Amino acid sequence: MKLNYQVKRIESGVRNLLRKFTKLKSSNLTCDQKMAISIVKKSIVNDTATLLVAPLSHRKFIHLNDVFIAINESIVEIANGKYSYEIELPFKEMRDINKCFNRTLERTVRSWESTINNKRARSLSDILQNLS
Repeated sequence: MKLNYQVKRIESGVRNLLRKFTKLKSSNLTCDQKMAISIVKKSIVNDTATLLVAPLSHRKFIHLNDVFIAINESIVEIANGKYSYEIELPFKEMRDINKCFNRTLERTVRSWESTINNKRARSLSDILQNLS
């Protein structure tokens, strides 16, 4: 019992050290990288944005107003009607962007599933009433 507690404390300490180390490294981002991260994250959480995932290439796409964003393994492509940018981001930032994207897309899917289930339940109850 005491050993499990000590192992958990060590794991927690290691996690905290890794977090501090990655925060120090992420402060080395360029201005363009910081702006790209902000643009992508704000676009992901926007309710009017369209989020898509290509099933074979696993590329992620965001469309918001006139801005198109493509997310690859380590590169974010941001394009509007006039300019196009390809910005390479470190692993940690790409992992955070992918988590945010997946979480938002998963939330949308759950919402659609509940809507479908509610409509299906209503329709089945209507059929049952008509048969009675």
